[in-house]
Amino acid sequence: MRTKGAVFGLVLGVLVVQACAGDGFQTSNTGSGGSTGNGATASGSGGSTGGGSATTSAGGGSGGQPDGPCAGPFECQGATLVRCVEAERTAVSECGTAALCDAEAGACLAPPCATGERRCVESTLVECNEEQSGFAELAICVTPQLCDASAGMCRAPACNVGDYRCTGASLEACTLGRTGFEAVLDCDSASDCDANTGECRASCTPDAYQCNGATLLRCNADGTALAVQQLCFSETLCDEAAGECQEPECEANEYSCDGATLQICRDDRTGFENEETCATPALCSAATGSCAEPFCDDDQVRCQDNVLERCNDARTGFEVAQTCETTQACEASPPGCSDLRELAAELHGFTTLVPCSMPYAARDCRTASQQACADLANADPVLNGARPTDETLRFGGEPGTIYNVRVRVQGQVEGKQYAGGTDQSSAAGLPADGFYVGGAPDNSIEPPFNTYAMRVSSPSKDYFFNSIATGNDTRIRSSTFDIDYEAVIRVEGGATLRMIASDPNCLSTKNCADPVAADCNPHSFGGLSPEIADAIGSQPYDAQFVGFVVQSVTIEP
Repeated sequence: MRTKGAVFGLVLGVLVVQACAGDGFQTSNTGSGGSTGNGATASGSGGSTGGGSATTSAGGGSGGQPDGPCAGPFECQGATLVRCVEAERTAVSECGTAALCDAEAGACLAPPCATGERRCVESTLVECNEEQSGFAELAICVTPQLCDASAGMCRAPACNVGDYRCTGASLEACTLGRTGFEAVLDCDSASDCDANTGECRASCTPDAYQCNGATLLRCNADGTALAVQQLCFSETLCDEAAGECQEPECEANEYSCDGATLQICRDDRTGFENEETCATPALCSAATGSCAEPFCDDDQVRCQDNVLERCNDARTGFEVAQTCETTQACEASPPGCSDLRELAAELHGFTTLVPCSMPYAARDCRTASQQACADLANADPVLNGARPTDETLRFGGEPGTIYNVRVRVQGQVEGKQYAGGTDQSSAAGLPADGFYVGGAPDNSIEPPFNTYAMRVSSPSKDYFFNSIATGNDTRIRSSTFDIDYEAVIRVEGGATLRMIASDPNCLSTKNCADPVAADCNPHSFGGLSPEIADAIGSQPYDAQFVGFVVQSVTIEP
């Protein structure tokens, strides 16, 4: 008889703390650059459009990568991002170009620009490089205003700062950007315009300053002419009271980032104005005057082999959220690692019951009819006599992988002598733990008491659970003892567990505590796990039982 093993759900959340408590497994959530010289490449920020799952196995050495131990968790083989564990390399993503493969981040970066894209950053004309990793410098123009990104060129200066000309009565000056002439002052007549001195003959207050738009003018000492004192970058920066042009706060085509906001210098050069809002501050690049595309979406998760990754807060790539025991344990939706205890779901809560089928004596009962004891001649001592329990369970996992299954063993059993194996505990006092690995039961001791065994198909091994005596001592007698201990069972993925309770003489001690007497004094088990309590029903149980609660399943190193 048995109870069904509990089914373990997926651990939700990204950072997980597991706790074993109560009647089940409980879980809780815890958890750009500018140019570097003529022809140099500027690196951009950002990440790629998402990363795929593992695809092919790379033996190392391809793409210029050496064989042998890994230099880090990721490597780049050309444009291929490779996950590396010891010397085993597995391709996980194909990046757009080799330069977009970032081994340190373990991600394919998103191209910050499109092939052939050109921009002006202050006076520098830049173009997206062939690897799409950033902008390369094409040319440095004489002024920012002479940079023409649409034409992909620096235009030649139309004039020199300080050059003047008269067009009729209009005095014109070469702009600070050297793009041509613009009117700075209207004279009373054409004869009053003097291009040589850059002034208009007019009556004015001697030595007084005045602003005409962005042009700072000064009256001469005798009050007969207004001359251009200085060309300011904007009308706002012309200060006639101080008789000067104020310094600009920024340069034409200059960019800045205020958090996630990309800003550009205002036309009047008094500061920056908002141009675009990037997805995150990390994706804002003042050096390129652009917002990089996010590598991934908010809260996006993915599995790369056995590693659960989530999009980082900057959205520039993925970060490790949780490392699962196996590739199969990693789940992206819902995100988390499947509890490896689920591999032992059939064992969790399994309870071997040896009930009394009919009375026999005050302290003993029959577990089967005498005819069932004909198997006493079985060459396998584990299978001698009646077998009140003989059931095969299946263990999950990956074939070829050895798992260490830690179980809590609880029960009320009579003692049994085993030989040829290893006793986990040889404690002289009661209760000894009862766990015995390998060997076989000794059925020569009269009367031959019950055997409680688990036969693992791979690695092939028998485990016994009621070796509560050391040597042939007085604990081998018609009394039952409480057992409560932890034991580790080694199981290969996909193996079977044959759960056996055998009774060579078809007689079992009832639930009778020490001392041995004419009467039976049944006793209850204190602190019995709920899974086992459900299997035996109300206490005290009338005969014997052994139950199993899976504490943990780990991969053997």
